[in-house]
Amino acid sequence: MHQILVLGHSGELLHPCNPARARQLLRNNRAKMVVHRPFTIQLIPTSIFIDPVAIHERRL
Repeated sequence: MHQILVLGHSGELLHPCNPARARQLLRNNRAKMVVHRPFTIQLIPTSIFIDPVAIHERRL
């Protein structure tokens, strides 16, 4: 099975993902292609902030 190399938004190497997940990230503009061979994508930083305290309060 092929694996796609994934870079974090600051360029660090992350765990590889499968091609379907890479296509999903690219389609949703959450990643961009940086190298064609080997196919490598880089995650795009998002401005969404998730407050863990608010999530915890909702579960109570």
